[in-house]
Amino acid sequence: WFRRMAFSKLLPDVISFNMAINACARAGDAERAQTLLGRMERRWLKPTLATYRGMVKPFALHGDHQGVADLLQKMQDSGLPRDAMCTRALISA
Repeated sequence: WFRRMAFSKLLPDVISFNMAINACARAGDAERAQTLLGRMERRWLKPTLATYRGMVKPFALHGDHQGVADLLQKMQDSGLPRDAMCTRALISA
């Protein structure tokens, strides 16, 4: 879908990336979600709380406690507060 956006001369924004990351989360594809987060950051787009909420889901689904903890630390380092949903993901991983 990024190629289609570029072909249409549209630039992906935070919302576009969040939607793609959430699709990966629903599919349980943590690796792809991580790749999208990297692309987002390389475009100088700042991840939001919604971004990190989407990111923690596939890690929690796979029981990757360290992956969830690393994301939550990255989230807090960027100045975003940890919320109940992210904390639940950490506990359930």
